[in-house]
Amino acid sequence: MSSHHFVREQQEPALLILALDEFTYATLGELLEWVPTIICNEASWEKLLSWGVKVDVLLCTRDFANREQVELHAPLQILLMEEDKEKELCEAIRYLKESGQRGVNVIGLPHRHLLGLQETFSGMEPVIWDGALRYVFVKSGYYRKWWPGGNLQLHAPEGSFIEKSHNNDAHIIPITYATFVELEEGFTTFTSNTPFWVGEFVPYPRG
Repeated sequence: MSSHHFVREQQEPALLILALDEFTYATLGELLEWVPTIICNEASWEKLLSWGVKVDVLLCTRDFANREQVELHAPLQILLMEEDKEKELCEAIRYLKESGQRGVNVIGLPHRHLLGLQETFSGMEPVIWDGALRYVFVKSGYYRKWWPGGNLQLHAPEGSFIEKSHNNDAHIIPITYATFVELEEGFTTFTSNTPFWVGEFVPYPRG
C-alpha cells in the first residue's frame, strides 16, 4: 500500500531518507503526504516497509542481501553504488536533478556536514532534518519569518557574521559552531553576505 500520493510536475519536495534513528512513523507525519518521490538507502528500507511506506528509489550496493524483497516491491528503481556511504547523498541528489526535481526534504543528514555540501545542493531547495532540528538553506543571505519565541540555531562558516533584526532593533551575531539565538515573538529577519542555514526546533510527535 502506498503511503504517499501522486503529484504532477514535481510540485512538492521529494523525500530522501538516509537514517531513521530519531524518527518514528508518527514523526514523519505530513512529510509523507503529497510526496512525488521517496528515496531511501539500505539501512532505512526495511523499517519503511514495516511502516507500509512505498519507496520509489532504493540506494544500494551490488551485494545488497535482500534481492528477493526488491523483486516483490516492483516497480522499485535501484540506484547501484559502491560501498561508500558518503556518496549516498550525492547519488540521490544527482538522480533528483536529472529528474527535474528541485525541492527535497533530507532525513538523517548530520548538520555538521552541511557547510561542505553547498556545491552538492547547487540548484536545489533542500530542507534537512537532523534530530529535533529542521534546517533551511538561505542561499540568498536573507531570511524573514514570524516566530512565537524560543530559540534556533544559525549554521554558517565559523568567523562569519549574521545580522538579526527584530522590531527595528538590529545587532550583529558572530558565528561559531552551533550558534544558538533566542527569539522574541514576532517577525525576525536574518541577513548575511554569505549563504547560511537556519535550524528550527520541531515539536513533532514521538509515538
